[in-house]
Amino acid sequence: MGGPCLSIQHALCVLLTLLEDGLQNTRASATMGCASWCPPHSTCVNTTACRCHPGFTSSSGEVVTSIVDTCDDINECKPPLMMSCGKFAECQNTEGSYHCTCSPGYELISGATKFSNESENTCQDMDECQQNPVICKSRRICVNPQGSNTCKCPPGFELNPKYPKVCQGRGPG
Repeated sequence: MGGPCLSIQHALCVLLTLLEDGLQNTRASATMGCASWCPPHSTCVNTTACRCHPGFTSSSGEVVTSIVDTCDDINECKPPLMMSCGKFAECQNTEGSYHCTCSPGYELISGATKFSNESENTCQDMDECQQNPVICKSRRICVNPQGSNTCKCPPGFELNPKYPKVCQGRGPG
């Protein structure tokens, strides 16, 4: 008999053992010289300092020595760093880093969507007219200026004022 009491005693014993192990681990990290208060996006240096991960910085610089300091994302796409992605490309900030993408209407020769810097830039004009032959409807002709596309009416036709996406024959003029 006494089965339920033994189960409760066993559970309490296991719980107390786990709590004691947790306290010992906390004490061990403190005696090993590591700050337990390091903010997110940082690594412990010693009992009084933490170092922000690459791509992050604090108000006091790379090393954090105050429990109230934080490691914040560096926006590599804004001055003073302002990473250059090159011609027909834009810098995209991400948490702790950045990447480059081609501007709308342009694409990388490789077909990839991201690259790291200006030396990897192979952004070239996309020919939307060739990629989507039916982009222009109702007799309109697709024209591919640099970085975009437009639709125009063929000779002898004009845009219908009521339906600006439809070409109509020109009336007597």
